[in-house]
Amino acid sequence: MYLFLFQEPPFIQKRNSTDSLLDDPVITKNNTRLEGFCIDILKAMSRLLKFQYTIYLAPDGKYGSKKKHGWTGMVRELIDNKADMALAPFSVTPERSSVVDFTKSFMTKGTTVVVKKPQRTVWMFQFLFPLSNYVWIAIFVSFVVVSLALFGVSRVNADKHRKYTHNFLESFWYIWGTLLRGSLKSSPLAVSSRIISSSWWLFSLIIISVYTANLAAFLTVTNIYLPIENAADLAFQNTYDYGTVNGSQIEDFFKHTNISHYSKMWLHMKLTPGSIVQRVEHGLERARNSKYAFIWDSPTLRWEIADKCDLMEIGNPFDLKGYGFAVRKDTPFTEALSNAILKLGDTGERQKIEGK
Repeated sequence: MYLFLFQEPPFIQKRNSTDSLLDDPVITKNNTRLEGFCIDILKAMSRLLKFQYTIYLAPDGKYGSKKKHGWTGMVRELIDNKADMALAPFSVTPERSSVVDFTKSFMTKGTTVVVKKPQRTVWMFQFLFPLSNYVWIAIFVSFVVVSLALFGVSRVNADKHRKYTHNFLESFWYIWGTLLRGSLKSSPLAVSSRIISSSWWLFSLIIISVYTANLAAFLTVTNIYLPIENAADLAFQNTYDYGTVNGSQIEDFFKHTNISHYSKMWLHMKLTPGSIVQRVEHGLERARNSKYAFIWDSPTLRWEIADKCDLMEIGNPFDLKGYGFAVRKDTPFTEALSNAILKLGDTGERQKIEGK
C-alpha cells in the first residue's frame, strides 16, 4: 500500500534522536523518521489487517481543496492514483467525499482560534486593586474622623485620667496601629474612648477580611483584556489580523458559509495580503510574533498551546467535524480500514494512543 502524508504535530512529526526508542518510528522513502498519533494508528491497523506500506511525503504539503484548475494536495494524488491512502487528519466534507472515500472517523475535531498570550504587566500600586477607589477614600476619611474623635474624647476625659492622655499624634498612631493589627504599648482608659476603639477594631476586621478575600481572587485571575472572546468577534474588531491555511478545509468553510459574520471574516482574509498562510507552522509563527489570530483545527492548536505555553485559545471550537483517512475512490479495502479503526476504539487502544 502506498501512502502520502505530511507533517502536522501531534498527528505526524519528525522523530528527534533524543526521544525514547521504546516505540519504533515509521521511516519514509527518504529516510525521515516519523512518529505521532496517525503513525501509531497506522501501525495498529497494519498489525490487525496484516498489510505492508510504503510512505512518501506529500510534494506540496497540503490536504487538498478544489480550485479552478481542479483539486490540489493529497486529494489530487489520490485522484491521479499516485497513492492508495493519504495518512493525515482529514476533515470529512461532502465536497471531498465526492472524489475520494474516507474511513470511519478516528477523532472529532472543531475549529478554534489562537493568539499570542498577553504578558501581564506589574504595577507598583497593584496592591490597591482588590478594593475600589471609593472604598479606599472611605477608609481614609474614616481613619481621619475616628482619629479626631478619639483625640476629642481623650481631651474631654483628660481630668479623670491625667496619667495618660492622648494627643492628636498618639490618637493617629493608635488608630493606624489598630487598622494594621500592630502591637500597641498603650490603650484608651475612658469608657467612651474604648467604645470608639472597639468600633474601629470591628470595622478594621471587616475591611481586612474583605481585602484578603478579594486579594486572593485578584492574584488567581489574570486581569488581561482582549477585544475578542470567540471566533465571531474577529469580524468586528481591528486589533488582530486573522486567517487560516491556503487550500484547507477551513478556508473552504469560510469561503462557502452562509453565516454572516463568517462571510465577513472571509472577505477580510481575501482582501488582506498575508492573512492566508501557506502552512500551519507559518500561521503559528505569525501568531507568536504579531497581533495575528490563527484559525485552525483544535487538536493541533491545543497541542501547541500545551507544548509551548506561549499561545492561548479564544472561545470554544466551532464547525465540528470528524477526522478520517482519505483513500482512492471505490477502493475495496476502505471498509476493512474502517472496521479496524472501530475495533481499535472498542478495545481501548485508540484511546490509549490518543493519551500518549
